[in-house]
Amino acid sequence: MTKKQVKLYVEQRIQKLIKENNLKKDKKQLLSQEF
Repeated sequence: MTKKQVKLYVEQRIQKLIKENNLKKDKKQLLSQEF
């Protein structure tokens, strides 16, 4: 992998993690609203 590819890969991983974290937060908020 070239440095460019590595950078892209890392950025995509970070974006994915951020999205997953946001989803978890949303679910927690939804759950807490229900109760």
